[in-house]
Amino acid sequence: MTNARMSRRTAVGALTAALCSASGSRAQPAPTQNASQHPAHAAALTHLRNRDWAALSAATVALAPQSASVLLGDLGDSTPFGVDLAGLEALPMGCTIAAAIEVEWAWRHRGSGVSSTVTEAGWRGFEAQLSAARAHVERAARADRNDGVAHAIGLRVARGLSDRDGLDRGLHSYLIAARRPVGGLSAYMVSITSKWLGSEEECLRFARAMWRLDPPASCGLLPHAHFECWQSRGLEGADELARYFGAAEVRAEIMAADDRFDAGPPDSDAYANLYAHGRFSFVFAIMDERERARRHFLAMGDRVAGPWADLPDPRAAVRIAREALGLGAT
Repeated sequence: MTNARMSRRTAVGALTAALCSASGSRAQPAPTQNASQHPAHAAALTHLRNRDWAALSAATVALAPQSASVLLGDLGDSTPFGVDLAGLEALPMGCTIAAAIEVEWAWRHRGSGVSSTVTEAGWRGFEAQLSAARAHVERAARADRNDGVAHAIGLRVARGLSDRDGLDRGLHSYLIAARRPVGGLSAYMVSITSKWLGSEEECLRFARAMWRLDPPASCGLLPHAHFECWQSRGLEGADELARYFGAAEVRAEIMAADDRFDAGPPDSDAYANLYAHGRFSFVFAIMDERERARRHFLAMGDRVAGPWADLPDPRAAVRIAREALGLGAT
């Protein structure tokens, strides 16, 4: 074996070991860890602090669906507990904004650990905030059934409440919405993994049926599904990670999805494209598909998305990946 080939294997082995050590974490990234906050985040947070609900509503409505979803996730991470959100409710997408914040509050109550580590008070806070978010999602849907951002939030609510019937009803509402963020597909797909309300087979069946729904961005659903399936199996160690993504059938369908992603023009919503780039960059780094990984890393720039954002130190993980694959720093 040549020295170059050996160094490549060593580099990828170091990468997979580093990722394996952190991939079990489902932590919600703290605001200080999110190096890729939405560019509208600072202004949105100012509007919230000033109770300028009309300005916050207008800023959210102006965004494309996936971009709005990312902004509201960032805003929820940054909003202090207990802010009175009632002033939003009569405004366009106001109930959607409130629901997004309440979902993030719910996860702060619960914490990111396994269920056995959650306190009784944590469960009470989690369920109360999710119930409040559900009520806001329902109001948002009555006001505008084409608000796919609200329906996508509703999928996360149903998952947290272990409501499979509600989850499936929410998927229907999401799919018929005219404006839907691609992240809603992932919200449903993650919910039907074996970790939550379904199985590996169900997760993959959904991803294989839906990855062509809203191309190019929805192509990223397939690599995300395989990442979730690997994680749901509870496999540990770099060898297991490399073995899963080294399987011929896994590689073939991820590459087919990437080819479809690359075949057409990018989405007009930069955050829809980032959804796919984050997921493809992660799996191609693991698979040692250097040219494919390079394309997605270059498109990501200095932003963090996909499985990278779930790791305890997203920036460090991306740096390790870029170095292991011979890519320069951003």
